[in-house]
Amino acid sequence: MYLSSGMTTYDTMTMSEPHGFAVDLLTLKLGIYSRVVKHIDIEFHWTNKKPVKGFSRGQAKDFHQSLMQLPRVRFDKRNRRIHVDVVSSNFFAEQQDKRPSKSDLKYGNAEYLDALRLVKEQVKFDHRSFDIDQFIREATRILNADIPNAAERNTIAERSREWSNVALANHWPFQDLVDNPDYWNLFHPNARSLLVTPIFWTKELGGPHGTEVGADVLREFARWHISRRRTSPLKFLAALLKGWSVEPIGGKVPEHGLPVTTAAKTVLRWHQSDPNLLKATDQIAIGLAFAVYKLRGRCPEEMIKLALAATKRRRLLVEKELIQTSMPFWDSNLKMLDIALKKMDSVDEIPNTANRLLAMQNKLAPPTLSPIDQLRRIKFATELEYCYDDLKPLLERELDKLRIAFLKLPANASKSKKLQCVKKCVISLNALEDDESVENGIDTDEREILCDLIYRMGDLVGLDPENDYVDQWREW
Repeated sequence: MYLSSGMTTYDTMTMSEPHGFAVDLLTLKLGIYSRVVKHIDIEFHWTNKKPVKGFSRGQAKDFHQSLMQLPRVRFDKRNRRIHVDVVSSNFFAEQQDKRPSKSDLKYGNAEYLDALRLVKEQVKFDHRSFDIDQFIREATRILNADIPNAAERNTIAERSREWSNVALANHWPFQDLVDNPDYWNLFHPNARSLLVTPIFWTKELGGPHGTEVGADVLREFARWHISRRRTSPLKFLAALLKGWSVEPIGGKVPEHGLPVTTAAKTVLRWHQSDPNLLKATDQIAIGLAFAVYKLRGRCPEEMIKLALAATKRRRLLVEKELIQTSMPFWDSNLKMLDIALKKMDSVDEIPNTANRLLAMQNKLAPPTLSPIDQLRRIKFATELEYCYDDLKPLLERELDKLRIAFLKLPANASKSKKLQCVKKCVISLNALEDDESVENGIDTDEREILCDLIYRMGDLVGLDPENDYVDQWREW
């Protein structure tokens, strides 16, 4: 579980230092209590002791009216995220630049604990999916302990950041995948053969997925890829930029939203104008190219060009000493990325060993089944094995209805008839997601499995998965 805290005043949104220590302690010491909650984010609203200059009477009224609606707890079941908004009773906007004392941290711990108790009061969980009573008891024990000295607090904060990176990235790629076969086998043999340097797989900041942005790109593409294995990653890129509200940099750019410009004057102007946007843009381009190659074993030429342009821009900023970093090998890491990207396009064949194994499997494989026989043989119970116990039979029922509907269609059925079958299934799943009598909803794991199964069945009856037709009606 990933924990976070923030601070909001009338004109500021940032990290809340007095409450951040509570996050650090719980991140390190709190166990795993839930599979239905991935992230708890608590936003503390700091009021003002004195009237704010330049703040009109109307603005002040609107601000205080918004505070009157708090506390508020929202549970986003689809993304397994709880967001809590509360008004701080111990901290005020005038204190936001003050370094918190031990006393402040004690008050911060108490307020964070009170906010967690609000979650227990306002969101109902089955103890099997989230043992929130034990969660609160353990959090109380941790946060009521004595505040350590400054050196110990710095150590706790540093270790907490390491652990939160792992939690946020869903355990990969921030762990050394080379030493973990379960994760290592997720990736294509081409990638495992070409990307032989640890930087490509570990949490080093010079690697394509070592930053938070790069890790998020890999994780999001992996989820998207499950049900769209033949769809161009440029479609994913366009959706990602829109979903993350990343504005195009440099004015007119290609449809997918990333620039290919590497001219020094232009890059320096972009960096001066908005260095964070340029950095995020480059990290997305580099991260996505490597994510595609890791999972598919090849990468479209256009995607490689975007990533090469991004590495060239990063190297230019390093040479101009405009990137502030303590990493001594930053420039050499970028060169390694550049070399790997240039090799990607030519490495389309599976290594010889893998080819031999594949040939042996083909010789031993049973006769190929017809699409209809393959459709009949899909075992939904096996595919849904790790879904919520109360949800599993309901999902299996809807998927079986779709299979039966496909099997009843005549051989020359039109595309629209097939899509009507899918539409009926997806709408039934939408209703299931909204059914309050069902305790657990369709979360990330279930969504990925459902999309994979629906597209797989559609493929067997002649529907093209690249059209992403499920998304026309899906609300889960």
